[in-house]
Amino acid sequence: MTTQDQFIWLLFRLQGRISRVPYLLAFLLIGLVQAFPFYRYLIAVPNSATADAWATVFFFALLASLYCYVAITVKRLHDLGRPGLEAAWLFVPIISIIVFVALCIVPGQAEANRYGRRTNDLG
Repeated sequence: MTTQDQFIWLLFRLQGRISRVPYLLAFLLIGLVQAFPFYRYLIAVPNSATADAWATVFFFALLASLYCYVAITVKRLHDLGRPGLEAAWLFVPIISIIVFVALCIVPGQAEANRYGRRTNDLG
């Protein structure tokens, strides 16, 4: 399996399991993808075509990253033996922070579960 396939699996697929460290690193990477167009928008000249273009790029990066956040959270929940539907907690403002911290701290199941043979397995 190529690195590109692993990257696509990590950010876009809803099957499998990931452990705490890949979850946190993927979360930070997605945050950087959001932050760059926002930064470029902030330093652009107000009411210019450049500012409008960066605002559009930021909007689409935000939409794409929302799906990526859900995908990595579903895989992290699978590592804990929980259903992916519980990723809906990401959309509750205060609870989402608590859920994120818990997913970064609580270790996953060492043995196979109904979501995969082992952690960080692509299938």
